[in-house]
This record gives sequence, structure tokens and C-alpha cells, in this order.
Amino acid sequence: MAQLKTPSGENSFHLSNWQNFFAFLTLLVLVAMTFSTFNASQVSAKQSVILTAAEKSSESIISTQREALEYIVEIKQWSKGALPRSGVEAARDELTKHLYATNSSGMAVSRLVDPSFLQALKEIDVIINESPQGSLPVQLQDSIRAQIDPISVKVIDYAAKLVISFQRNIEVKLREVTIEREKITTRNLWLRYLLLLMIFILISWVRASFSARYKSIQNSIKTQLADLALSRAELGVALLAITELKVLDDEKNEFISNINHELRTPLTSILGYLGLVNDLTDEEKNPKVAKFLKIVDRNLLSLLDLVENMLTISKLEVGANPKVFKRIILDEIIADAIFVLQPSLDEAAISIEFVAENSYDNSHDDWSIAGNRGQISQVFINLFQNSVKFSPRNSKIRVGIVNVLDKNGAKFVRVSVSDQGMGISTEDMKKLFHRFFRSENAVHAQIPGTGLGLSIVKKIVELHGGRIDVESEINIGTTVHIELPVYVRGMDQLIQERRLPVLEKAIESITNAPLDELQGIADEMGGAVASYTLRKEGAELINFSKWLADSPNLTEEEIVSKRNTLLLKLKMVLVKIELGLSNNVD
Repeated sequence: MAQLKTPSGENSFHLSNWQNFFAFLTLLVLVAMTFSTFNASQVSAKQSVILTAAEKSSESIISTQREALEYIVEIKQWSKGALPRSGVEAARDELTKHLYATNSSGMAVSRLVDPSFLQALKEIDVIINESPQGSLPVQLQDSIRAQIDPISVKVIDYAAKLVISFQRNIEVKLREVTIEREKITTRNLWLRYLLLLMIFILISWVRASFSARYKSIQNSIKTQLADLALSRAELGVALLAITELKVLDDEKNEFISNINHELRTPLTSILGYLGLVNDLTDEEKNPKVAKFLKIVDRNLLSLLDLVENMLTISKLEVGANPKVFKRIILDEIIADAIFVLQPSLDEAAISIEFVAENSYDNSHDDWSIAGNRGQISQVFINLFQNSVKFSPRNSKIRVGIVNVLDKNGAKFVRVSVSDQGMGISTEDMKKLFHRFFRSENAVHAQIPGTGLGLSIVKKIVELHGGRIDVESEINIGTTVHIELPVYVRGMDQLIQERRLPVLEKAIESITNAPLDELQGIADEMGGAVASYTLRKEGAELINFSKWLADSPNLTEEEIVSKRNTLLLKLKMVLVKIELGLSNNVD
């Protein structure tokens, strides 16, 4: 492939000594401007802190002044009998919150106000606390006003003076900040002018120096383009070679499939005739012949098993079996596989224990999946055959089935097949699913096999959207875990797809609904949401609608508060569904 070259030698850029010196001076100016800017930013930050604190304090003082005025207005209304004492106390509580709440600087407004202001408030508190609850009686109104009016005037006067005094302090600080920033800005401006001038000179100088080299660089670029064109052509050739290799791979798969088909028939025939010869042979008279026939029979079975496995892998790779999945029940498939292998189990004196475990929701009736019955049967027959093959006599194979949820809340059926066999080493586990791989201890024990069984199992499980995992320990046993997605019915699938838009529509409708129409909309949305498996949320919407209908004297604040609480719950459910944290909200 063509080698791309980088410009070097006479085509490379470099500065003269004088240009390097001038660039160094420019860099010094840049450093000076950077330090100046940094210093200015530090001063600005300190000033910003001061102003922000002043601003926050002013907001607190203005807010306190507003609350004080509202408090005086409430007192006026109470002294005229137009407001109960509880209303005045509520206004006093609100004023107290503003007085003793700390701003971002950690300072409370009570530390900024005139002590006489606080003393006046205390005098008013004494008068109010000594008055009767509820509305003020008519016979007390004149005397109360006579006591409170002078104090109220003082409170208003103190509040007004507090804001005016604080405004003057802010104006003084703003004037100081403006003068300081003007000095810093002027200094930075001159440094920027100097830097721009030096950069302009340096660029012009460099441009003049490098203009003579432009043509050589341009020629170098043309050479690079030619090299790129050559590389593109070579890549095209490589792509063509890859395509040809793909065709050859397809032809190889087809060839293997055809060869296996052609081998299977004569091998089956040989096996049949070998059985006849074995039946006609007197083992007592010809023990060696009988022994040789058994060896040939065993090797023929291994060869036939190899042919069948290679044919299966070839079909799976080329997609000879269409992906037409139907609802199948896994425990039925497992029971059928055990029945098929019962003679082998009896011969090896091995028992299988089939256990339904407690699932995430304590139910065991959701063991249906969408799949190809023949392929799934082959998975469990292969797994059980492996367990029988590698387990000692009189041992037990345990098969467990359980419903599980993955991290996204999706339902799976997990089947675990555990044996008490020779186990697999950690090093061999890394290559366990490779074709034709057989563990070292199995080879040493001369246990027959092709090394294709687990490759076939893994391929079929992945075709069904599942996953497989193996745990093993030498001389302890092996456990194979298979997880396959739970079958989802057509209507359930539709409900799962529509529940999110319906919930979003309900939230939008409740949020935008006028208060006088909220009852009807909540009732309508509650029915819609409940019909999409969100029964709890639908019931809350319907209960909210009934609450509105049964309480005609509700205030606007009460309705809005209840509505906002309900919306918050619905939005939390919506987020859980969007993040896949909940597959079934109910």
C-alpha cells in the first residue's frame, strides 16, 4: 500500500532567529496581559462577592419591609374588627421568617435592622397577645387602635429608613467599584492594543518569509493526493478480496452442508450393518472380533454425531431455519428432553431432579417463551447429554427453573442445569464455546465428543435473544445458566407500548386543565391510565376527581396543592418507565 509522507526538510516551516526573538517578546506581552487579566478577575471576584452580599441583603431587607407593611395592614384590619386575630398572627409569623432567615452571606435581616424596630414589634406582640381570640370586639377597637397606631407609625418609619440607608450604602460601594474597574479596564486595553500590534507584525513578517515556500508545499500536497488516490485504489482491491472471501465462506458452508448430507446416509447404513454383524458374532468364541466391533461402533457413533453437529451449525450460520417463533412452555420442553434421554440416564444410573424455584414475584407459571420448539429442545438435550457424559454413576443432575428480572425490568426465564461431574478448569472456561474445543480433563479421560455441543447451544440461545453463562469447579461439578425472554402476548405488547404515551397525555391534560374542568378530566384520564395496567395511578386520579366532586367549598390553593402532589407522583412513575426501572408499575 502507498506510504503517506509528511513535509520535511526544505518544505517544513521554521522561524528565523530574529522572528523567534520577536515571538518571544510577543509572548512576554501576552503573559503580562494574562497576569493583568487574572489580577483584574480576582479584584472583580472580590467586588462581585461584596456586591452580591449587598444585593442579597437588600433583597432580604426589601422583602422584610414588604412583610412589615403587610403586617401593619393586617393589624389595621384586625383593630377594626375586619380580621380575626389568627390572621394577624399568621402575618407576624411570616414577618418573623423574613427577619431571622439568613441570606447567602449567612447574615439574618434582624442583625441589620434598627433595634428600635424590633422593640416596636415586641410592643405590638404584647398588645395582640393580651387581646381575645377571633375578631376584636367593638368595645375594644378604639382602645387597641389608640395603643397600636403610634407604634405602627414607628414600624413603618423604621422600615422606610432601613431601605433608604441601605440604598445609600450600595450607591457608595457601586461608585467605588466603578472607579476601580475603570482603572483595570484602561490598563488591560493598552496591553491588548500592544499585543494586537505585535501579533500583526509577527504574522506579516512570517507570511512574507514563508511565501517563497508556498509552491513547494503545494507540490507536496499534490503528491499526497496522488498517494491517497493510490491508497483508495488499494482499499478497493482489498474490499473486493473481502467480498470474494465472503463468497468463498458461503461456498464453504454450502460445501460442508452437502458433504455432511452425503456422509450421513452411508454412515447410517454402515452403522446398521455393523449392528447386524455384531448380532451374528459369538462374543464367547470370538472375543477379539466382538471387541473390535464395539470400538468401530463407538467411533461410527462419534463420527455420525460430528456430522450431525456440523450440519446443525452450518444451518444456523447460513440461516437455513427461518426465525418463526411460537409460544412454547419451557417446563414441557425440559420434561420431553428428560423422557428422550431416560434410557441413557438409566444406563448411567443418574437421576434428574427438576425444581421450580421461587421467582422474584413468588410465581412459577410464567415459563413460556417465543421460540423454535425443535431448536430449544436441542439445547436441553445437548446440555443433559453433557451432564450425563461427564458425571459419575449414581450421581444427580439438578434442573432449576425460575422467573427473573434483568436490570431494565425485563422478564426472563432462567434454567440452571447443575451436575456433579469432573468440572472445567478456569483456563478452559475461556475457550468453552469455541468450536471443536474439548476440556483437557475430558480429553485425558478419553470421554467421546466433538466439542460442538456448547457452540450449538450458545448459537441457538443467542438467536432467541437470550444469554448463557457457565460456572464450574474441578471435581465439584458444572452449572449452566440459560436465560430466555418471557413470551409477550400481542395485546400485552400493545399495552406496554401505549402505556407511556397515555401517561404522558394524562400528565399534560391535568397540568393544563382549568380548575373548573379538572374534575371531569381527572376522571376521564384515570379510566384511561388504569386500562393500560397502571391501576394504582388510575385509582389515584379517580379518587382525586371524587375529592373535587365531594368538596365544593375547596379553595384554589387547596386544589392546586393536591393537584401538584398528584402530578409529582405521576411524573415519578413516568421517569421509572422511561428508564426501564419498572416493567410493571402496579
